[in-house]
Amino acid sequence: MVVIASKWKLVQPLIPKPKPGGRLQSVDRREIRNAIFYLVRGGIQWRMLPHDFPPWGTVHLAMSHLMLKRLCSI
Repeated sequence: MVVIASKWKLVQPLIPKPKPGGRLQSVDRREIRNAIFYLVRGGIQWRMLPHDFPPWGTVHLAMSHLMLKRLCSI
């Protein structure tokens, strides 16, 4: 699923940024977002995420942070 730049600007702040002092980010945040959309739209299991996307554990962690951020802001 390819999303145009204007829509990326809307969801970019929701994807967690890397913490300072940690490892360098090796996965593009936009690819993480694409993987989350793929999972939600397709209803597949985490471990069934195609290899074209970042590792499922990376996507799962980003999704967990996103959900926690949304729950805490309510």
